[in-house]
Amino acid sequence: MKRTLVYNHPYDKSFNAAIKSVIIDVHKESDVELKVFDLNEIQFNPVMSRAELREFSRARTKEGINIENLDPMVVEMAREINESAELILVFPIWWELMPAQMKGFIDKVMTPGLLYTHVSEFKLKLISETWKKVTVITTMNTPSFLYRIVYGNAIHASLKYGTFMKLGVKSYRWINLSSVKFKSQSKRQGDLHRIEKAFSSAQDHHPAWVPTA
Repeated sequence: MKRTLVYNHPYDKSFNAAIKSVIIDVHKESDVELKVFDLNEIQFNPVMSRAELREFSRARTKEGINIENLDPMVVEMAREINESAELILVFPIWWELMPAQMKGFIDKVMTPGLLYTHVSEFKLKLISETWKKVTVITTMNTPSFLYRIVYGNAIHASLKYGTFMKLGVKSYRWINLSSVKFKSQSKRQGDLHRIEKAFSSAQDHHPAWVPTA
């Protein structure tokens, strides 16, 4: 079994970095392979070029897409996701939405001909026979009740219904760690333990430091 982790946070001492560390450490103790893409570290360009948009449009024609006109990193990430059983996304919620690089990842990697094909005008089908699940892990300083009532759980709605279920992913879960700025060290440890259990209930390991968001 294999999982792909796509991570987006610029600060290496952030709470998101601690989450990434926990996920990596859990997989070191398991038989599950983990491929990690740190969008900041690889300097992923979130802006879709004219050439990339043209290929997106050509995917539904007889010609199909030309891989050579796409960002090589996009092609590599798509290949790894297609070989995985689960895609994991980790990022902070800023201004009630995702950071630019994570949005660019969605725009550029969720491309017809790379991850899915069009069955009809209103139906999409995954190319991969392996990829079945998505786990989205987010952090935010907004209280969860406020994000739900005022902002309608915008990240959850857009990713679950507007992206992954539309593509045909069978299983989706959202783990949202809210009010991070106001949490004690012990509560942050509890959040990390929750993430750890989400991928391996047999392990009992946490990083020595628990930073703020």
